[in-house]
Amino acid sequence: TADAAPFSDFMVAIDAYYMFRQENAFINLGPTVGYRHFFVDDITIGNFVDTADASFLPIGAAGRITIFGIWRAGADAGYAIGLSNYLDGGFYFRPLVAVDILDFLELNAAWENIWDDLIWGSFQIGAKLEF
Repeated sequence: TADAAPFSDFMVAIDAYYMFRQENAFINLGPTVGYRHFFVDDITIGNFVDTADASFLPIGAAGRITIFGIWRAGADAGYAIGLSNYLDGGFYFRPLVAVDILDFLELNAAWENIWDDLIWGSFQIGAKLEF
């Protein structure tokens, strides 16, 4: 499987989580769904050439551990459905680390791979709001 890096060097993502959490729990688990949009130059697979962007809908499970009350580490894993006409979709895995800044705001960094015909990898920096 080839790397998608030559075709895309920027992407945007959004995720929604529902964590089955208990107050002061060490481990929290829950479902997650998201959207990934890779901005693509030209993709050539065999004789097929497409310049359309690549989009995925990742659906999976999320797990987080809390360390010292403000640090979190964990991973998301599941299946990313290919939304673009040339994508089949595939398994995805996203380990991450995070720090709580306020009671409702978290800053995080993650690395994600989606294994389609190509490996769609991304380094992500983001923020999470808790409701």
